[in-house]
Amino acid sequence: MALKLLPYPSVLGAIKYIYAGLALVLITAIVRAILTSSKREIAYGTIHGVTALAMVIWPVMLFGSIFMFDSPIKNFVDGIARMTTLLLIVIYPIFYFKASKRGKLALAGGDSLLGIARAFILPYITIGWLVLIFTIGPSLQK
Repeated sequence: MALKLLPYPSVLGAIKYIYAGLALVLITAIVRAILTSSKREIAYGTIHGVTALAMVIWPVMLFGSIFMFDSPIKNFVDGIARMTTLLLIVIYPIFYFKASKRGKLALAGGDSLLGIARAFILPYITIGWLVLIFTIGPSLQK
């Protein structure tokens, strides 16, 4: 009979338990931060988090924008939509970092929730444009 020292059978099982423990610590830290923060700080974190997530996938979007011009441009509106999409993808980091700086200043300055949200208007316009283009874009090519 082998002596069983660990409740998991392999190294992968141990890694699974380690990740579960780290996730529990992270969730506890997030809940504590939410409970001890003001509404303005939570709003800033949420608004900034969505734009930061878009910044994480920005390199993939930039690489994918190369392939927007593979198919022929069907009409004037299609061409304008493609060029606008390319421009907004390329300059998104400028919008993000400028909005991040303005958002921090608005939070530190004691602005209202609307003032904090107003700081992030340009990144949200870009995200909205991309959602719009990817949902109705195929109908522009007919």
